[in-house]
Amino acid sequence: MRHTASKHFLSEYCHSFSQGVYPVILPNVLYGLLFEEVVEFLYSAFDVVLFALDIPVVDDERGKERSRTLVLFPRGHFVEKDDIGLVLSCDLQTVHSISKLTNNSMETNRKPWTFSNASKKLADITEEKMKILHTVSSKWTFHKSRASISKEVRLEATEMERNFLETAEPSSPRGHGKLKKHLLSLIYRGLLQQENREDVPNAGYWKKSHRFSEVQDDGCSLDSLKGLSIRVGAEELLAWPPSLEYGRPHPSVLAWKTDIILQNLQDRTISIVDLPKPHILVCCQGSWPTNMYYLLAGLRMPLFSMPPIVILHPQRPSAFQWGTVGIFEDIYFLQGSPLYEVDLLRGGVLQAEKVLVLGDQGLPVDAFPDSIDGIGYSKNFVSVYTSDVDNIVIVANIEQILGKRASSVIVEMQHVSALHYVQPQYPLAKEKFLVEDYKRNPNGVVHYTPAFMEGKAISGSMLGFLLRSTFYNKNTVYLIEQLVGGGPSKLSDGLSKDHMKILYQVPVPEKYVNHPYSDLFIGLLTHHRMLALGLYRGNKTLEVPTQYVYTNPKRDCIVNAVDLVFVIR
Repeated sequence: MRHTASKHFLSEYCHSFSQGVYPVILPNVLYGLLFEEVVEFLYSAFDVVLFALDIPVVDDERGKERSRTLVLFPRGHFVEKDDIGLVLSCDLQTVHSISKLTNNSMETNRKPWTFSNASKKLADITEEKMKILHTVSSKWTFHKSRASISKEVRLEATEMERNFLETAEPSSPRGHGKLKKHLLSLIYRGLLQQENREDVPNAGYWKKSHRFSEVQDDGCSLDSLKGLSIRVGAEELLAWPPSLEYGRPHPSVLAWKTDIILQNLQDRTISIVDLPKPHILVCCQGSWPTNMYYLLAGLRMPLFSMPPIVILHPQRPSAFQWGTVGIFEDIYFLQGSPLYEVDLLRGGVLQAEKVLVLGDQGLPVDAFPDSIDGIGYSKNFVSVYTSDVDNIVIVANIEQILGKRASSVIVEMQHVSALHYVQPQYPLAKEKFLVEDYKRNPNGVVHYTPAFMEGKAISGSMLGFLLRSTFYNKNTVYLIEQLVGGGPSKLSDGLSKDHMKILYQVPVPEKYVNHPYSDLFIGLLTHHRMLALGLYRGNKTLEVPTQYVYTNPKRDCIVNAVDLVFVIR
C-alpha cells in the first residue's frame, strides 16, 4: 500500500503481511541454551519470534530410524546443533544475520588493520547482541536444571487428553493406510481369544515357523481359526459406526451398512432445536458439503469443548453422505432452507454459539461413479455458481435476526469477489495501492475487506499461498496442522502427546494492559509459560471498523484491554 499514517490501523494490519515463516540455522553460540532463553534473546535482539524447532527424532515404527519432526514451542528443550528453528521474521536478511552470529565475528571486525566503517559498525552491533544474550542467559540460569525442567514439562495428561490419544485422527484422507494394520491386529486378537496362544507375534504378523498345513482341517485347526478370525476381524473393521478409529469410513462400508446409517439419520432428525446447551448451527443451501467429515472431526477434538452440532439443509442426506457424519456424537439433522428466517429460527440461530454458512464445493472426489446420481449430483453443478449469492442472503438474514451478536457468524465463499458484499463495509479506493501491485494481483484487495480481516468470511481459493510456501518451507502443511489440531511436546527422552501444543486465543492479563507489547511477550514467556505470536485487535483500536490480526507486533505497540493474544502453550 501507499504511505499510511503510523497510527492508522492499516499500518498495523499491513505489518502482518510483512511477517513470514522462515527456517533458520541456529548459530553455535546458542547451542546448549534453553529454548525459552533463545526465544527471548532473538526477540530482544532481532525482533523475531522463534516458535518451533525442526529436530531429529528416533522413529520406533521404522526400526529406530532417525527422522525429523516439527515441534511447537518445545519448552524445556536445550538447543542442539542439529536443531533448525522456525521464526516469524520481516525479511530473509534478518534470518541470515541470526545464522552468522558468532563471537569470532565480533573479534574479527575489531582487528587493528580493519578500517572499514561497515566492519566496525557490524562489530558494534554484534557486541550489542552478545550483551543481550549474556543478560538473557543470566536471567534463565535458575531454570537450566535438566531434572527440574523435565519434571516441570512432563505434565500429567488430563482425562480429555488421554481420550485424544485414543481417538486422534490420522492425516490420511480416509485412513486407508491403517486398514491393513488394524485388520492384522484383529486377526491376532481373535486367534488369542479362540486358541489362547501366547506365542502369536505381537505385531500382528505371522512367523514363517508357524506350520499351519501340518494341522488337519477338522474345523478347529489353526487354518480354520485363522479364517474365522479374518471374518470376525473384517466385521469389526467394517463396522458402522467404526469400532476402530482409522479415519473417514471407506465408501464400501457406507454401501454395506446403508440400512444402519439411514436408521441413525432417522433417529437424529429433528424438527426444531431444543437442546440443553448452546450448539453450532451449520447452514448449507446448495449440494451437501463434500468435506463435512473433516469439519466435524476438527470440531470433535477432545482438546476443545464439544457442543452439539445441528446441520440445516434443504434435502435429506443419503446414506453415503450421512455415513461420514453420523459417526460423531451429538450431530443432528434439520431439514429446511437457511434462506428462510423461519427455518433459521427452527435451527436455533438465537441460541447458537456459532453459525457456519458453508459454500457449495461441487462433486466429491471420492464419490463412486455409480453413486453420483444417488447422492443428488448432476453433470451441471448450477448451485456451485449461485452458492455465493445464496450465502450473502443467508448471512444478511442471520445478521438481521442476531443484531449485535452477528459476530458469531462465519461464512465460506466460492469466489473472493463475494467477500466485498458481506457486512461490515469499508470502502478502500484502489488508488491506495501501488499500481504495479494492483495490476499483478487485483484480487488482493479482498484481504482488506472487514469480513476477511476479522475472520468472518473466507474462500478456499485464497489458501493457494500454502502451496507456494511449501516450495520454500517443507514444514508448511505440517505446521498448519499442528497449529490447528495440536502437536506433540518435547521431553528430555523424546516426544509426548500427553500435553498437546496448540494455538489458543487468550485475554490480555490485566497487568499488561496499556503496556508495550514487548512487556506482554516477555511476561507471558517468563511467568505464564506461553509463547505469544500476535494480537487479535479489538474493534475499538485506532477507530478500526472491525477486528483484525496483528502478527508479531512492533515492540512499542500498546496493548489494549479488548485485545486477544494468539499464544502457543
